[in-house]
Amino acid sequence: MTTDGQSNLEKGGKIMAEPEWDAQIQYSKWLKDDTIKVKLERGQRGSYAWEISYEGTNEAEVLKRIASMDSKLREQYQGGE
Repeated sequence: MTTDGQSNLEKGGKIMAEPEWDAQIQYSKWLKDDTIKVKLERGQRGSYAWEISYEGTNEAEVLKRIASMDSKLREQYQGGE
């Protein structure tokens, strides 16, 4: 911005970096919610297949969540087989 409130482009000027801002670097940690992902595909003959992914540090919990989702998908798309 120039002193009269117009940008350099509005004045027909060249685009130049303007050192009017002060950058601050802050550390932030993104917390990932408990997320399970399912990729569901329907085949040409009407059959279904899926991929389940889940991230976690507790192996037993990961396997439990994947097994639970697999069971629900089998019930919904394969009639409980």
